[in-house]
Amino acid sequence: MIPLEKEYLSPDSAYDVIVAGAGPGGLTLACFLGRRGFRVLLVDPRESLAPLGRGELIQPLGLGILEELGLLDALLAEEHVRYGQFEFFGFDGKPLMTSSYQGKDLSRDWALSIEPYLQDRLMWKMLEGFSSVELLSGWRYLSHEIRDNSVDVQVDGPGGIKTMRGKVLVGDDGRDSRLRKSLNLPGLVKEYEDSYVSWSFEIPESVSLESSAGNMAARYYLGPGEIFFLFATSPRKRFFLYMLKDRKIDEFLRRGDSDFLKRVSQCIPGLGDVLISSGFPGVSALKEWVIQKVDLEHWVKDRAVVIGDAAHATNPHVAQGRNQAMEDGRLLSLHLERAFCDPSASLPDELKKFEETRILRTRKLHHLADEMCLVWNSDNPFIVWGRERVFRGISKTPSLNRKIVRTISGEDFLQLSFFDRVGAFFKGLMLSVCVFLCGGFEYFIS
Repeated sequence: MIPLEKEYLSPDSAYDVIVAGAGPGGLTLACFLGRRGFRVLLVDPRESLAPLGRGELIQPLGLGILEELGLLDALLAEEHVRYGQFEFFGFDGKPLMTSSYQGKDLSRDWALSIEPYLQDRLMWKMLEGFSSVELLSGWRYLSHEIRDNSVDVQVDGPGGIKTMRGKVLVGDDGRDSRLRKSLNLPGLVKEYEDSYVSWSFEIPESVSLESSAGNMAARYYLGPGEIFFLFATSPRKRFFLYMLKDRKIDEFLRRGDSDFLKRVSQCIPGLGDVLISSGFPGVSALKEWVIQKVDLEHWVKDRAVVIGDAAHATNPHVAQGRNQAMEDGRLLSLHLERAFCDPSASLPDELKKFEETRILRTRKLHHLADEMCLVWNSDNPFIVWGRERVFRGISKTPSLNRKIVRTISGEDFLQLSFFDRVGAFFKGLMLSVCVFLCGGFEYFIS
């Protein structure tokens, strides 16, 4: 970190950085810059950071960033669940793989499951303590104009349209980013073929947390063209995602409540009854999440840059959206600080360095997400059969399990090679043969 020298701050700009959108990346950026004394304006159209009725995983990468900001202990005082492993099953309930963080040389051997607004609220509160940071809730970015050494930004809010001047404009305004569209950045923006429905609920006190339907295990169930995720965000709060193959929401609604409750009870015995007793509103009331893929060729144009979902939204399979957005904010703060404080550095060069570093990592995650969607979401019987063998083979191969966990943690990227996949397939195939020939004798599985 380059020491901040106040004399380097140019007096001709009202703000050093204007951030459009209080996403996890924008909040992280503002926190790092604010504690260093930079003048930051953060505008967000939401009046308040309210619960969204969903959970998110903060991986070791994100946990390290929160610790660097001094916010991790405060977040751990909120309702949360620590996960040291994730379990994968078929829709018949038979185990496929357990992915464990233990012994993988990570900074932490667990991930945090939490309602995301709790983290955002803590970061917002931190920003309120910085005299150099101004927060405008209920305001949204409209447009901007680049000048010689600054950018004029038009924002719209309760007081009408105002123009703010800064040195840099940063957009973390989501998958449908208005700033990204305004910049006309080249690249791919499209919707994934499959969507999800979700619901957040609370386990009734009458249900034991030791029961199959009540326990806090993080579980993925994969069937032919069907996926069901279940996580806990507190001892009794749960959140699920259910995939709609080819976004067939009408077919899902036509099958009705009884079919859905039967399907999830097939995965987890008794879960359907728990959902009903928790006030299940029916499938027609479930929110459909249409997921976008954003893979840009460039994130930077003149004095403007996009980060987070605005720059690299991807499928939830990789569990990296929030974590990679936070890493965007952390790294961008370092490059901006150098551009503002080091006479030998220039803003265009520092933005370019940031872009090159981050695009490389997020593009790898896009490739991984595409591969996971192709295999995990498939209803092709041959792919499903092969997928199950690979999962079981990975579960019995510590070196492959390590690659997967270190990648999902966000602290590394260790891609499975062709030979890794083939080896896992044949190992899983041999396990299946042993189970078949020996009548499922547990010795042969272990």
